[in-house]
Amino acid sequence: MKFARPIFFQFALSTWLFASRLLRFFCASALKPISDLRRPISGLYALLLALILFPPTVDALGPWKAQVVDAETRQPLAGVVVVAVWKKYLPVEGTVGIFEYVDSIEEVTGGDGRFVIAERIFSDADRLILKEPDFYLFKPGYGQWRFQGEEGWSKLDAAERKKRYEETGRQFESKGAVIEMPSLKTSDERLKFYQSPWRLPGIVPPEKIKRWTDAQQAERKYLGL
Repeated sequence: MKFARPIFFQFALSTWLFASRLLRFFCASALKPISDLRRPISGLYALLLALILFPPTVDALGPWKAQVVDAETRQPLAGVVVVAVWKKYLPVEGTVGIFEYVDSIEEVTGGDGRFVIAERIFSDADRLILKEPDFYLFKPGYGQWRFQGEEGWSKLDAAERKKRYEETGRQFESKGAVIEMPSLKTSDERLKFYQSPWRLPGIVPPEKIKRWTDAQQAERKYLGL
């Protein structure tokens, strides 16, 4: 990854989607890192916090549309594996809670670099399911994805940065956003990114990410692992 982000963006794989759910809470504390917010809280307080941060809705979100391009050449990237992961927030006494896997969709970009993740409707009976998925993208030889222009957003103040993520998020769910991935020039860069734990959709069952697994195997072969 070629640019610096707040810790919670890295934790959420630098996605606007997860950040937008947390910004309302973080802005009140001047965008403190997640590690500064880990304090003991009761299960009841965690539940209330979840309902505030992730209010239930009867409206389906999506579909999510984007074109993935090379960050340097701006050319469309084919063969990018895209995994959208839906999670459930579970309050745990003494912590800020945990996330549990609910469902996922795997797609691969075509020659035009585009992908569409269809909307998903969940039962309103389970109100702790997060309606917005987390997104994971992988293509051998490329690094962490980002929205086009996002590299410079870290220099903006909190309010303006929040505005940029919200605007891009609306594009993601309407006409489509542009996502860029930086090319990794050396084997060392590729190995460092491959070994970064936060790039992985770790809670997804292996049978749901078969093409992701194939892409990882290709990268492992290149790296001699």
